[in-house]
Amino acid sequence: DLLGWDHGDDILDLAPYDRIYIMDLSLPPAVMSANAERITWLDHHRSALKECPSYLAGIRIDGVAAARLTFQWFFGDRKATLADYIDAKVKEPRAIQLLGQFDIWDKRDPQTDQFQYGLSSEETPQWDLITNMDDPSHAAYVDDIAAKGQTILRYLAVTNAQIANKSGFDVKWEGLTLRALNTAAKGSMQFDASIKDHHDGMLKFNWDGENWDCSLYGVKHKPDVDLSVIAKKHGGGGHRASCGFRLSSLPKEWSST
Repeated sequence: DLLGWDHGDDILDLAPYDRIYIMDLSLPPAVMSANAERITWLDHHRSALKECPSYLAGIRIDGVAAARLTFQWFFGDRKATLADYIDAKVKEPRAIQLLGQFDIWDKRDPQTDQFQYGLSSEETPQWDLITNMDDPSHAAYVDDIAAKGQTILRYLAVTNAQIANKSGFDVKWEGLTLRALNTAAKGSMQFDASIKDHHDGMLKFNWDGENWDCSLYGVKHKPDVDLSVIAKKHGGGGHRASCGFRLSSLPKEWSST
């Protein structure tokens, strides 16, 4: 069974399951502890790694996306180190590597964004081919998807610049100066054209029908700013430069700026 869950949702009923795999997120520490014998936890979120039991089965490495950790747990080297992932010494599909790099905002490879956006445009991605690095068609499929993504990115660069410059505004909140946008669009690329030296990060928020869905993103010229601390403070979590949380109402600083 595949069970979706996010911070702020009701706790899942885990009683019917003998084995539970938790991937790319964590349940509250008390729930993790109570079900420790049945849980395999594959995660990389710094805030969660500090709070949840370290003795749980699985792989947790801050700085390596859970997609890559999950692949190694089931098909590869469970003892691979952070350096092994950074230096691309682990054996893994090219597609999984690119998706993992996008997840932690590692954009050194020019195909990282291209593959992510190209794959998002596919109505029925060929998952068997994506995860099978031994298939002779794997590399060609990745290149084809990345080429589609490159076209999408060229279009987005133009429209994002128009939106960011027209609708973006600065917010002073939690001791930081954030460039903000009220939008449901995913990712931080929409901010690119309006980021200045005085910005400490980026803030995206939108009403999802029940709460304000909020995301924080880091800026390249402020690599030491850990935005996950703010997300955790407001009931969410995530990475230093990419994290999120939900609010029932907007802080007054956001609307009075």
